[in-house]
Amino acid sequence: MEERYDASASSTLFGSSLGGLFVLYALFQHPDAFDAFISVSPALWWDDQLLLRQEDDLAASQEDVEATLFLAVGSEEERADIPTLAPFRMVSNVRTFAERLAARGYPSLDLATYVAEGESHTTVVPVALTRGLRYIHRVRPSAGTGVPRVRRRGRSIRMDLRDRHDRADPTPVSDRRPPGRSLS
Repeated sequence: MEERYDASASSTLFGSSLGGLFVLYALFQHPDAFDAFISVSPALWWDDQLLLRQEDDLAASQEDVEATLFLAVGSEEERADIPTLAPFRMVSNVRTFAERLAARGYPSLDLATYVAEGESHTTVVPVALTRGLRYIHRVRPSAGTGVPRVRRRGRSIRMDLRDRHDRADPTPVSDRRPPGRSLS
């Protein structure tokens, strides 16, 4: 796709609920397939927490996971007065899973967890997707240089923003028109 279209060299896999479970499965089975992973309200309860066993296998076979993972869940997904959601323990499972990954100490795993206050299983999706993309695409300085660093497929690329001529024009490229041309 990158050869045919003007696509970024960065790739992100996103999913919610069972799709969020698939995102984590992809992270463990094919961690090099994407640069970043956004898993929202993952169904960690699925198949008697099969994914936790897969994470155990990953930890036994490799010392590092080189990826960015943004985990999110809505705070309302475990309320006792919502009997269709409470038994799945979505909030507790995400917190436990994040703590487990952090305890593994994977040196290259960039992990963030977000509990969206007041959001439910369906309303958390747009909020978490936006937060996740903002987290993943933040500009981080390289150690000791002050020069921004952007992750691309398991390696770091240094960018000097002073060389970016289009930085001064905030207009999206798709909205730019030659002078004298109307948008209508």
